[in-house]
Amino acid sequence: MPSVDTDGDGLISLKEQKKKRRKEDDMEGPETRALFNIADQNKSGKLDRVEFADFIRLVRLSAIKFANDHFREFDSNGDGKVTVDELSQLITQKIWNTRG
Repeated sequence: MPSVDTDGDGLISLKEQKKKRRKEDDMEGPETRALFNIADQNKSGKLDRVEFADFIRLVRLSAIKFANDHFREFDSNGDGKVTVDELSQLITQKIWNTRG
């Protein structure tokens, strides 16, 4: 927890969690807040170790749901498998669509 718990209080605030998530991926702010709020059982605005484990579980479930919802988009040739080339092509398209 030390790499996420930047103020050393033994808890992970939403601000600390957002900073960590920003480094790892491009998870949207509203989604981070929603998952954080679900995991923050005592509504303290900070996650203890158990709540943090719940948050990570929720993030993983969110990723699985995303994969299930978008698999066909990634599998451009419809063979039921996603190749590196298909991922690269889709990522490149997404980058150009958001920049232009």
